Amino acid sequence: MDISDIMHDVKRSGCLGKSKQLSKLLQYLLENSIEKGVAVTQIDLALDVFGRDESFDPINDSIVRVEMHRLRAQMAKFNAANNSYRIEIPVGSYAVEIVEVNRCVEEGLPLHEGMWIWLKSKRIPKVLAVCSLLAGLIIPLILYYNLHFNLVSVQGINASYEESQCSEKVPNVSIETFESKRSNVEYSKSLIASVLAQHSSVNLVEDSTACELGTPAFKIRIGTIESGDVKRMTFKTYHRTAPNIVDFANISISNDNHISSELFRNDLTRLAVDLAKPYGIIPRYASTIPWAVEGRRRAYSCVIVMYDSYNIEDESSYKDFLSCLEKAVKSGYGNIDVLGSLATTYIQQYVGYNPNSVSNPLSEAAALLDQVGPSWVNSSEVVIAKLIYESERPDFQPDQLRTAISVATSRYDSNPHVLLTAAIRSGYKLGDWDMAKELSDKVKLIHSESDSSVYLVDAAYALLFLPADRVMSNCKKVFSERSLISNILVSSCATKANDSFWKSKTATNLRRLQPSRDIPEFINGRNYENGLSRILIASTQ
Repeated sequence: MDISDIMHDVKRSGCLGKSKQLSKLLQYLLENSIEKGVAVTQIDLALDVFGRDESFDPINDSIVRVEMHRLRAQMAKFNAANNSYRIEIPVGSYAVEIVEVNRCVEEGLPLHEGMWIWLKSKRIPKVLAVCSLLAGLIIPLILYYNLHFNLVSVQGINASYEESQCSEKVPNVSIETFESKRSNVEYSKSLIASVLAQHSSVNLVEDSTACELGTPAFKIRIGTIESGDVKRMTFKTYHRTAPNIVDFANISISNDNHISSELFRNDLTRLAVDLAKPYGIIPRYASTIPWAVEGRRRAYSCVIVMYDSYNIEDESSYKDFLSCLEKAVKSGYGNIDVLGSLATTYIQQYVGYNPNSVSNPLSEAAALLDQVGPSWVNSSEVVIAKLIYESERPDFQPDQLRTAISVATSRYDSNPHVLLTAAIRSGYKLGDWDMAKELSDKVKLIHSESDSSVYLVDAAYALLFLPADRVMSNCKKVFSERSLISNILVSSCATKANDSFWKSKTATNLRRLQPSRDIPEFINGRNYENGLSRILIASTQ
């Protein structure tokens, strides 16, 4: 399509408002992606669009990331209203994609309405249009009759929609609202549902109380409370129904924090993540109450034990969750998340982060991923395992890792654990530090935790790109007493910054953590991107 036509459509839609900056940004991306086929970088945008100079520092100046986030949000509004094509800018990329669509099908219009709109748009003669429309009405009725008859014969007369959607392996969760006519209530429901759907530790259904398969049922109730000029969104989570309240939270809505603001979206996302993450409020509560099948409850709890062990220093915690995961898989009660978590654990054994429990841990991990098959995209824990596996396999293939990252970031764009895993691999393995930094920054906005792993990208980025006097403020956040890579990173940063305190502290830890293996050998074994490997090896020798 012609760039001028696209810009005309976008401006006419009003989605950019009066923002000349967003308009200039979109024009620049279209010209370089569509007309020139040039790969745009964050530095290009800073210099050419936002008027920054050569001293531009993406860590302390977030102009590009902020404006790209705004542009993607406005393009989502444009795509919702446009009937012929979508403008897509995938997260982590500055390449614009123009995707032609059949809006009738995509928006889920009734088939006869969609077909009629489509026929008129093609200027088909009325007689042929009417015949085509009748065919569009009759054929689906025939298909529906056959499909319905077959479903009833297989499932039985009493099969219901809710029952077919309920899970027997993870807790079932539904969302209800009061004052549902308020736009902020419906917006909150939609966003929270989207976040919950990205966590396979819970199962989102229409009505959780209709699920009678033996796993706990939860209900999230959303509404508003107004008192004078103060307005609050309220969120109550119940085990089945009131008064069994599990969690309560509220978010104040002010002029600076309304439903269209990034702040409000991030607050909502963090709230939903804390409810649904594998060791979150709902999973923890569910693991403490009876299930119809006790083995499933125990298996479900293994992932919680695994995440808890990351914050415990002793080796016994590792053995506990490993034993739990292995027994769950062997018993057959382990859900898809358990398979993914065990695969991740075996990969960590393979790279030397933990002692082996099997003779060939990488093969065991590969077998678990093969067992999951194409369904790997449906579990956040398996997606994490897939990202790590594609990074660590001996026959490393960058394109396969890029594909896994693309799937992860498109399907799990509000899951901080998936995004952080993708961010680290984008930078450390592929050298795509723009994407790594963008994903890492997003994690910090929607994640309520700030353990050392959250800063792994920041530390490497600072080591590679920041001047010596600004390195340590970013690097020391990643420090962990028991993490080998964090000590190597901080040691390298301390060498660059000539910081004697951190050089001494990390040197002591490295002797304890890696007493019998050469540090450069360890770094080479990680197959990091060349620039990072060189500076790590040079600074630790």
